[in-house]
Amino acid sequence: MRAKAELTNYKPNNTNHMSFGDLELKLYQERQKNEELKIKIKILEDQLANISLIDKSSSNIPPLEEDCLKIKEVNKN
Repeated sequence: MRAKAELTNYKPNNTNHMSFGDLELKLYQERQKNEELKIKIKILEDQLANISLIDKSSSNIPPLEEDCLKIKEVNKN
């Protein structure tokens, strides 16, 4: 079914039109995305902890918005 779908550019909207193999592949892809997100979350938590420690030790405490913008810039892909 997947090969036929790729040939005809048919994208099933729901799981009723997918074969068991298609569902297994989709599940595997979703699990991969989940693991990647867990890794990114851990990295961001570590960075946030480091920023919080630095801010507490410095006399100039930048606003929270600046911290968020810095983190966003560092993690742009």
